Amino acid sequence: MKIIRIIKRKGGFSLTEIMIALAILGVGLSMLMAVFPAAIELNKDSTADVLGTIICQNGLAITKSSLMHPVGGVGPNFTTNVLPLGSLDTSYPVGDGNMRGFLVLARQMDRSRNDYQLVIIAYVKTNFRNRVLPVALVTARFDPNLGANDNNAMYFFVTNKTRNESKYLKVGSPVIDPSSGAYSTIQAVNGDIAILNRRIGGPSKTILNPLVIVECKNDSSPLTQPNLIDNCSTSPATFTMTARTAFRPLF
Repeated sequence: MKIIRIIKRKGGFSLTEIMIALAILGVGLSMLMAVFPAAIELNKDSTADVLGTIICQNGLAITKSSLMHPVGGVGPNFTTNVLPLGSLDTSYPVGDGNMRGFLVLARQMDRSRNDYQLVIIAYVKTNFRNRVLPVALVTARFDPNLGANDNNAMYFFVTNKTRNESKYLKVGSPVIDPSSGAYSTIQAVNGDIAILNRRIGGPSKTILNPLVIVECKNDSSPLTQPNLIDNCSTSPATFTMTARTAFRPLF
């Protein structure tokens, strides 16, 4: 008797199926990789906001415990003269913790009262030896006719290009109106033009000597023009907070 054996071949994938599967896998991986940079940037912004809030709150507490009313050199307008505290570097448990600190600016709301407005700026420096200082720009103005579609956003730009002050403009950095204490954050920069996230200044659309925060080399050179341009660079500011407070009376 003749026995016929039927041999069944094991099923497998054809080359076409493998190529299709690899193509689908490649598309999926590319979509997944596209998410990582956005997630990293979001985490970076979140860390800056959380740490910036902590640093500014620390700055407010240290300022209130260190100064007494009346505070010398503080008038009705913010100036480039920082409080006697100046800028203070502090250490935090992050990778660049020893580069972080805060800067405090102040103005007295009423000469006859113990009433002060503070602007506290958290920063992270590129070199722990450098100084962080406020700088008054030349007269600058807002122009809503440069293409902004958002009525809450106005363009801010430096009118004097010869001083090369546009180098101080940085996304995320504050621009402070010295007469009112209002500040706005830079959203985008294009040459001498910067877009702020909200309007500041009066109806004239002009701000006299707006303040920005810069990082300067730690050397013995006096920070005057044009020395300031050569020794100071873009803003190290990461977070800004305002507070209205009273200090312990001196008498």
